[in-house]
Order: sequence, then structure tokens, then C-alpha cells
Amino acid sequence: RRGTRPRRKKKMAAVLQQTQDAPAAKVLQPADNPDVDVVPLRFGVKYASEAPMLALEYRDKASGELRLEEIPLAIKDDSKALEVYAALKESHARFLAPYVVSVAQVVRLIQLAIDNRGKVPAKPSGDVPIRAPPDAP
Repeated sequence: RRGTRPRRKKKMAAVLQQTQDAPAAKVLQPADNPDVDVVPLRFGVKYASEAPMLALEYRDKASGELRLEEIPLAIKDDSKALEVYAALKESHARFLAPYVVSVAQVVRLIQLAIDNRGKVPAKPSGDVPIRAPPDAP
């Protein structure tokens, strides 16, 4: 063993110990969260347009309507996914807030758009299944 430092015993912090009194933490889903006015249904990248864009299909809580929000991605040759996300999260906070969609998912989709920039999208072959939207809550 290197060095001459005495070995210290590590103690578990009291905050990490499980207590009998603590209630189970509940993570609010967008449908249950009173601060969120959109319930995301599908989220992905659209390549078939001039510029790639994020597409969020959501249900508006107030009206119950099914809507689609398309967010254009300003991608350059030296773009980084986190930088693109940082630029978008302010202007599209209603849709890209961490309690609406996962930051990791948004960054992963932006990275997909960066990686596939300039590639010609493949035409779908055969029948493409159409998913019926879920019923309004």
C-alpha cells in the first residue's frame, strides 16, 4: 500500500439511512402534475423536411385536443447536442421542460439529428401502421 496516511473509517450519512416514517417518494407524471398543461404522447425526430426537427405529439389538458408541436433544429457542422438543447429549452420551455420530457431523451434525439444530418431519409417500405391516439383523460 502506498503512502503513510492512517486509514479512516467511512460512516454512512444519516440521511441515507432508511427510516420507517418516510413516505415513499412519488414522481408526478405530466398527466398528474397540475403545473403542466401538456401531456406528451409521442416524441421523435422528423428527418423528411428541409431541416430536421423535433416533433412532440401531445394532448392539451385544458381542451383535451390532440396536437403536434414541431420544433426546428438549427444544426451546423460543429453543433453539439447539449448546446442545441440549451438554445431550445428557453424558447420552447412549455414542451421541453424536464417535467414534460426527459432531458436525456431530448439530447439523444438531437444527437440522432446531428448524426444523420445530410443523409437522405429512406422511404418506408410496405404498410406503415398507424397508431390510434389514446382516449382523452
